[in-house]
Amino acid sequence: MLPFAVVIRTFNEGHNIERVLDALEEQSIAPSELIIVDNESTDGTFELARDRSSV
Repeated sequence: MLPFAVVIRTFNEGHNIERVLDALEEQSIAPSELIIVDNESTDGTFELARDRSSV
């Protein structure tokens, strides 16, 4: 299997980011790299993603 990366762009997606990361964890093939690009969210999106950095 070739390694692959997942890139997620966000802006005030705190209400969705945990659900998206949960769905990635449930996949049978995990990405070799996860990149989350946050556009200065003000709703805690960055903090939620950072707290889940073990994904």
